[in-house]
Amino acid sequence: MTFLPVVERELRVASRRPGTYWGRAAAALVAIVVGGHVFGLSGGLPPSLLGDLLFGTFAWLAFFWCVLAGARHTAASISGERREGTLGLLFLTDLRGYDIALGKLAASSIAAFQGLLSFLPVIAIPLLLGGVMPAEFARVAAVLVATIFYSLALGMFVSVWCSSDRRAAVLTALLLVTTTAGPWIVASVWTSANRGADPPEYLLCASPAYAHWLGAHGSLPGWRGGHYGLALGILIAEGITLLALTSALLPRLCHERVASARGARWRAFWRRWCE
Repeated sequence: MTFLPVVERELRVASRRPGTYWGRAAAALVAIVVGGHVFGLSGGLPPSLLGDLLFGTFAWLAFFWCVLAGARHTAASISGERREGTLGLLFLTDLRGYDIALGKLAASSIAAFQGLLSFLPVIAIPLLLGGVMPAEFARVAAVLVATIFYSLALGMFVSVWCSSDRRAAVLTALLLVTTTAGPWIVASVWTSANRGADPPEYLLCASPAYAHWLGAHGSLPGWRGGHYGLALGILIAEGITLLALTSALLPRLCHERVASARGARWRAFWRRWCE
C-alpha cells in the first residue's frame, strides 16, 4: 500500500491547477509593486535605513498574508465533502483520519506555501542594502512558515465542523484575527489597569504577531531570544495540535446524526438569529 495515498493523489491534482502557478506569480508581483512604491517614497534615505524600512514592510505584508491563508485555502477543504456526503465513503476503505487530513492539507496548502516561497526572495532583497542582519531574515522566515502552518491547520479544524464554505471561511478569519490581535488587546488593558506596568510575557506569547515582532526586532538579548523561541514553539505546537484534533475528529463527524425535534427547533432558532 502507498504511504499516505491521499496526499499523493491530492498533490498530483493540485500540480495541474492553473492557480497553483498563477498564485505564486501574483504574490511575487504584489511584493515587488509594494516594494517599488515604498522605494519611490523613501526620499533619498541612507541605504541602511532604506533596507530596514523595506524589510519591515515586506515582513509584515507577508505575515498578514500568512495569517489569513487558512481562511482562503483550507476553510473549505472538508466542508464541501461533508455537504455532499462523500466524506463517509473514504472511510469505507482502509484510510485513517490522518490520511485524509494530511491529504486535504497538502492539496489546499500547496498554493499557499508556494506563494510564501515567492515572497521570501523579495524579503531578502534588503539584505543587499544593509541595515538588516541575516539572523533577522532567518527568524522572520521561520515565523512565517510556522504562522502559515498554524493558519492552515486552524482552517482545517474549523472546516470539520462546518458544512457551509462561507461560514467556515468567516469563522476561520474571525478566529485568526482574535488569536492574533486578542493577546495584544488584553495586554493593553492590563497595562492601563496597572498604571503602565509591563504585561506578563505569557499573554503576548499566545499571539503569532508577537513572535513575528520579536523575529524582526534586530539583535535579541538573552531574555528576548528566549521569548522568541517560546512564542515560535507555541505557534508550532498549536498547529500540530489542531491537525491532530482534525485527524481524530474526522471519523466521528463524517456521518450526519438524526436530530431530535428539540435539536431541530434550536438549530432553526439559531439560524434565524444569525441571519
